[in-house]
Amino acid sequence: MAHRNPPPPPDPLSLQELQNSINALAVAFTQFRDTQDSRHADYLASFETLNSQIPATAS
Repeated sequence: MAHRNPPPPPDPLSLQELQNSINALAVAFTQFRDTQDSRHADYLASFETLNSQIPATAS
């Protein structure tokens, strides 16, 4: 059985490339967080709307 040789490791990234990657990840995370915050606010508003439509019942 022939052994497969793993591919050689990629060349290490330069400091500038690492900084660019970190910045891109930070931007993407911020956009994701903002989207999730907006969706959560929409969910809460929908929940409140539905909740207000439930008639009060005497116990």
